[in-house]
Amino acid sequence: MSPLNQSSQSSSLANTGMMNETSLKQLTTLHYTVAWFCALPIPELLAAKKMLDNPHRTPAVDILEDQNAYTCGDINGHNVVITCLPLGDIGNLSAATVVENLTRSFKNIKFALLVGIGGGVPRTPHLKDPSKDIHLGDVVVGWTSHEAEAVVKWDKGKRLADGRYQIISRLPPPSRYIGNALSKLLAKHACGETNFPQHLARCNSEVFSPPSTSEDTLYPSDYIHPSGEPDCSKCDPRLGVPRLPRLKNTFEFHFGTIATGDTVMKDGALRDQVSHDCYDAMCFDMEAAGILNRQNCLVIRGISDYADTHKNDQWQPYAAATAAAFTREYLYTIDPGILGGIPESVETNRVNERNSTLQLSQNAILLPDIFTSDLIKIGQLVVNPLVPNFNNYTPPADLVKDLEIMRPEPVTAYRRLIGVDANGKFIVSLAKSHTIGFGTRKPSNTLEVNAEQLLYQTFQNATEALRKICESEEAKKWIADLALGGKPFYFVFGLLWLQHAEFKRAIASESNRYTTAPLDENSQLPHHLRMQISRFKTESLECRINGVFGIELMKAKWGWFRRTGNPTWDDKVHWKWPHRAYKGGALEDREFVLDLEHVDINDLNALMSNEIDTVDPDDE
Repeated sequence: MSPLNQSSQSSSLANTGMMNETSLKQLTTLHYTVAWFCALPIPELLAAKKMLDNPHRTPAVDILEDQNAYTCGDINGHNVVITCLPLGDIGNLSAATVVENLTRSFKNIKFALLVGIGGGVPRTPHLKDPSKDIHLGDVVVGWTSHEAEAVVKWDKGKRLADGRYQIISRLPPPSRYIGNALSKLLAKHACGETNFPQHLARCNSEVFSPPSTSEDTLYPSDYIHPSGEPDCSKCDPRLGVPRLPRLKNTFEFHFGTIATGDTVMKDGALRDQVSHDCYDAMCFDMEAAGILNRQNCLVIRGISDYADTHKNDQWQPYAAATAAAFTREYLYTIDPGILGGIPESVETNRVNERNSTLQLSQNAILLPDIFTSDLIKIGQLVVNPLVPNFNNYTPPADLVKDLEIMRPEPVTAYRRLIGVDANGKFIVSLAKSHTIGFGTRKPSNTLEVNAEQLLYQTFQNATEALRKICESEEAKKWIADLALGGKPFYFVFGLLWLQHAEFKRAIASESNRYTTAPLDENSQLPHHLRMQISRFKTESLECRINGVFGIELMKAKWGWFRRTGNPTWDDKVHWKWPHRAYKGGALEDREFVLDLEHVDINDLNALMSNEIDTVDPDDE
C-alpha cells in the first residue's frame, strides 16, 4: 500500500466537519471498549472519522509510555478509540508497536477492528455469479466458516518436497463473539435491513467518489504494467480479462482468508500462487499479524487493487470508505450493552489509584464463569494453550466427569496463598506476567501473593486421567496427525483463579537502596560490620489485580526418531499466566512459563508451599 497523493486535495480534506474540541464529550480511557486501527491517515483515518456518530475529546495519556495519536468518539453507543500508524511507517512491526501502546493506555478494550484498504484476489476460474467475484471497491472480511484460517502470514512458511506449501506461523483467530455478530449482520443483510448506502454516504467529500466501473479492469496475471506509467491508460484494453458485469451497483462484501506479510504484493502470478497455498486467500495486507498477535481483532479490507503490477492509488479512497461503512454497520449490529462500560474492578482500581500512591498494574478482567464456559476445558489436549479453540482435542464431558476432578469451594477468607522464595520461577513468572517490575536487580525474597478468593480445578490423579483420555480413538487420531509434523502439545490438567489478588514485596530506601538495620546493643559484632548489615526498609503493596488466571499443563514432545510414534512427556509442570481477559479464541500471555520439578498435584497448598524446590531463573 502507498499513501494517497494529497497535493491537490489538502485544503478540502482539512475540514472534516468536527465540532469545536472544547464542546465535545470527555471520557476516561477506561470508558472505551472498541479499538479501530488504520494504516494510512488519508484515506483510511479520514474515512474512520466520518463514521463516528459523535466525536469525543481525546483523554490524556502518558506520552512517555504511549506515542500514539488518538481520535475518540461513539458509534451506536460503543465508545471507539481510533488510531493510525505513523506516516510512512506501515507494516506488521509498526502495527505491533501501535497496538502495544494503545492497550497500555486503554485498558478496557474488548476487541479491535483493523480497517482499511487491501489488494484483492479475483476468483479463478471466474464465477458465473458476478457478485461472488472480487471487484474493486468490494469489502473482504477476515473470517472463515471452516478449518481455514481467517488471517495467515503468507511469507512465513516452507515449500515441501512434494510441492505443498506448509504454513509454519499461525495467528490467533478472531473470537467466537465476533463471528456471532457477523452471522447476525449476514442475516440482516439477507432481509434488506442493513444500511450500507447510508453509511457510505457519510463519506460525502469529493475525494471518496467511486471511479467509473470502466476503470475496474482486470488484466492477466502475466501481463506486466508499462514501466513508469501512473495508471493503466497505456495498457492494452483488448487484454482485459472478460468478466460478467454486475447488473446493479450494490455493496458487496465477502468472508474469507486474508494473507498478511511484510512485503507489498504486486505480482499477479505470485498473488495467485500464494492465494492457492493459503486457503484461497481473497485479499492481501501488511498489518494484520501485528494486531492479531496482541489483540482480539477483526480485519476488514476494502479492495483498492488486484495486487498485481497494475496497482495504483485510484480506488484507494472509495475502498477505504466501503471498509469503514461495513465497520459502522457491524458496530450497529452489536448491542452496546453487551460490551458493557467500566467493570467494577477497573473502576475500583481507578479510585484507588487516584486516592493512593500505590502503583497499580493493568487489570486482568476475567469472565465469572471461567470454569463452566467453553474457553478452555480441563482435560483438553491443545497445541497452543493460549488459543485453546484452535486445533485441540476436547474429551467427552462424561469421561472427564468420571475422572474425579477436585474442585474445592471458593475460599472467601483473606489468606496468604504463596509464600515461596521470590527467586523461585513460580513467583517470578507470575510477577513478571503481571508487570511487576524489579528493575535490573533480583527481587526481594519477601514477595508474596494474597487473595480473597481461590478457585482451583484439577484431577485427583493427572497421570491416570491422561491415560484414559488418550485411550479414545479420536484422541489417538489427533495425536497421530501431530506426529506427522512433530508438533508438541499440552495436556490441560489444572485451572487456577485468584480473585482480588495483591502482590507484596519489600522495597529499598530511595537514597541508597538499603537502610542499616540497628542491632541489639549486646551484639558482639564490630561496629563497622553492624553498620554494613542492611535490610529492606519496609514492605509495600506493589499492585492489586482483580483476577489472576493460570493454566496448569503437561507438555508432550516428539524425539528426533519417533520409532514408536509415542510422545515423551516432560518431567515438569508448566504454567501459563494469561496477561488479560480471555478474548474468544485466544488468551493473551507475556510468554513466561513456570517449570517446576514434577510432583503429584493433589493439593493446591502443597504446590504453593515452601516444600517445593523451585529453580532459580538465573541458573538457566
